[in-house]
Amino acid sequence: MLPKRPSQSIGTSSLLFILDIPLRRKIQDAIEAASLLYLSNQGGSQSSRLVTENRRTIILYAASIVEALLLYLYKRKGSSIVKNEYADVHVLPQSYQFETGTVLVIAKQRKVPRHDRELMLDVLLKFFIQQKLINVSLKKKIERAKKCSKYVSPI
Repeated sequence: MLPKRPSQSIGTSSLLFILDIPLRRKIQDAIEAASLLYLSNQGGSQSSRLVTENRRTIILYAASIVEALLLYLYKRKGSSIVKNEYADVHVLPQSYQFETGTVLVIAKQRKVPRHDRELMLDVLLKFFIQQKLINVSLKKKIERAKKCSKYVSPI
């Protein structure tokens, strides 16, 4: 049985810097869910399999919270992460095709901003490291945690 839900949201006052209210609410909910799972593991009455799954879920929530915070900071900074987009793609004649299983083409390449939905944790980590806003050791710790949980974002 899960412990009783606290009457006040966990971390409410410490997240007031997040002006995007729906995002702040999602982060608060994720913190609360992870906290409840952690507390339920402390009872000692669950099977070891349930405890392991709860730990994995806690890691998923933690990674999701980090991703949401990085996305918030990214938007607040007004940054733009770009990707290559190709247009007017034309396949070259067969006489120019040299490698089996590939097609040689000519296309226009332009850089376009990534959409928010494309800004996953890996992309944000790379961006913040390039900007020297987080260090490589933090990135490695986050990646280790992701590997433990087979990351799927609950937020």
